[in-house]
Amino acid sequence: MKETIHSITLAYGDALFHLYQFQLNPSTEPKDQVIHGHRFYELHIAQEGSYTYSVGDRQIPVTRNQLLIIPPDIPHASVQKQTPEGYRYTVLSLSLEKQEGEDGFYAYFQQTLDEYALRALPIPAELSRRGAELNRGELYGALRGSCYLKMQASTLIYLLFESLNGFRFSGTARHSECDEHNRLVLLDTLINQADHSLSDIADAIHYSPRHTARLIRSIYGTSLSELRKKQSRKERI
Repeated sequence: MKETIHSITLAYGDALFHLYQFQLNPSTEPKDQVIHGHRFYELHIAQEGSYTYSVGDRQIPVTRNQLLIIPPDIPHASVQKQTPEGYRYTVLSLSLEKQEGEDGFYAYFQQTLDEYALRALPIPAELSRRGAELNRGELYGALRGSCYLKMQASTLIYLLFESLNGFRFSGTARHSECDEHNRLVLLDTLINQADHSLSDIADAIHYSPRHTARLIRSIYGTSLSELRKKQSRKERI
């Protein structure tokens, strides 16, 4: 008997993921889609070809091994243009809910999804492959199929947040011992060490590189590279 798996639920502390409405699009003729919105996140993973998403007044091109995250309630539409190789892409619908739990992971997941939304992001080929595999919703045996797809979904969640920001977030419990004062002292120390890149500094203070760059500019009034140039000029004098 064939059973169809319609959704997968994954829980991490106080965060509850639902992945559903799996859709794998084969090569299609070019067509414009109607502008629409959803109450959930949409993950658009391009496997082959390229196409453009219209989001408000923006046009966002997406191509092979790239991801576009569209947050809830954002009007959007895909505008496809014919390419020699045609199109192949995966659309995963993902909702995120807050539930009772000791570990405060919900804020991290939501903030990360929102921070990296609405721009084409390069992703590992393995993440693209896992997304396509999740579309094997029609399997023999509901129990076996559900267990298999849950394993694929869990791996996809891991690869997704690993590729976005390496699971770096200052608000989670694992970084609670690093208070703001100690973080700023460490930041001030590391920006004066030329062998520490922006990524190294971000790792040390448990922020994403993008957030770290903003923090440096807000405190010092300029970028890390400009700070390093000024430091270098002072040392030559």
